[in-house]
Amino acid sequence: MKYSYQSKDFISITSISEIDNVEQNNLVYLGRKTCPNCRQFVSKLSEVSKKEKIYYIDTDKQKNDTQFIKFIKREKINVVPTLIRIKNNKVIKVYSYPNLNKNKIKNILKGEI
Repeated sequence: MKYSYQSKDFISITSISEIDNVEQNNLVYLGRKTCPNCRQFVSKLSEVSKKEKIYYIDTDKQKNDTQFIKFIKREKINVVPTLIRIKNNKVIKVYSYPNLNKNKIKNILKGEI
């Protein structure tokens, strides 16, 4: 399946400042359709997250945004795909590739890790 179809139910964040609007204890997915690992990952994520709200930042669209660049440096995000757990408007956990298999994604969604 195509990346855009698999990520269609995710809630797009078009500016890093919108991350403050992410509801309590939700996940933000950082990735892009030009990334082979993201294409594999998004199929797993969409499969296991049917009932969950997933927010999405397209890193291709944000790569020149100075606020986004500051954010990924501050959170030490060096690779996509990445999932970020947000709670009380703060990043509380960053999960990055290659440590994101289907079982781990399920556990992240359940809040177990």
